[in-house]
Amino acid sequence: MALVMAGLGLAARADKPMRTFSLLVLVVFSVGAIVSQWASLKAGFFEVGLAVITFNVLSLALGYCLARAVCNRRSAIAIAFELGVRSAVLSIYVALTTLQDNRIALPAAVYSVTMVLLALSFGSVMRHLHKSAGPEIRVRAGA
Repeated sequence: MALVMAGLGLAARADKPMRTFSLLVLVVFSVGAIVSQWASLKAGFFEVGLAVITFNVLSLALGYCLARAVCNRRSAIAIAFELGVRSAVLSIYVALTTLQDNRIALPAAVYSVTMVLLALSFGSVMRHLHKSAGPEIRVRAGA
């Protein structure tokens, strides 16, 4: 039992540093891929930009609306973020290393740039709507 409690304590203390570390890894890989392919990214944005942005906006909106039908607001926002922010870094890595094709990495690179901006915008809108809607009523089990 003491080992379980120690493990839980370690997990709780490691939570924030691990989240920070994973975000840092995501940023480093994204920036590295974008910088190395900047010319292709600029040229290709006009090719795939509209489709990528449309896909991301629809993912955020549909994810939120469908989840909201069965979940509370906070859970629906989390689900929308999960659908809107995907593993673009992994897509870029696979395209550049395994497939060795810069053109295949282009949509993922454009997505990694636009998803951050769109997810931040979505989060701001949800925060604003949440403040103006007032607190959500929570039902306690057994009440």
